[in-house]
Amino acid sequence: MGLTDLRMMGLRDKTIEFEDDEKMIQLVTDLIEDTNPSVIISFYPGLSVHPDHDATGRAVVRAVRRMSESERPKLYTIAFSKNTAEVLGEPDIIHNVEAAAQKKLNTLNSHASQTVWMMRDMEKRLAEKDPDALKWLHTERFFTYKWDKDFE
Repeated sequence: MGLTDLRMMGLRDKTIEFEDDEKMIQLVTDLIEDTNPSVIISFYPGLSVHPDHDATGRAVVRAVRRMSESERPKLYTIAFSKNTAEVLGEPDIIHNVEAAAQKKLNTLNSHASQTVWMMRDMEKRLAEKDPDALKWLHTERFFTYKWDKDFE
């Protein structure tokens, strides 16, 4: 993907939801202070299916919420539970990433432990030019986090 600053944070997959909430918030706070991002992309708490995704989203939202409003980076969230549309509506940030489609596939395939089940089916559907699969490949969709409709 072209990342130049990858940080693994010392946490294991499928265990983040068991970490202390304040520890996770502080980890995110320290990372924000170190990198000073203008935009953060994370999971929307409660709408990201996996407990570790929801725990990550909670920590990110709570860390950003504790910042003064004038210093908060934009927070774009990913949500994909079955009730996302009824809770959040439609995504308000939509990016066409067709030019990076092969890079997206390569990145997903490089994380086989996370994606192998999905990619087998997706590659078949893409070969068949399935419109929904092509939309998935060519579009990234996010929800701007709305502080007036906070998850807590």
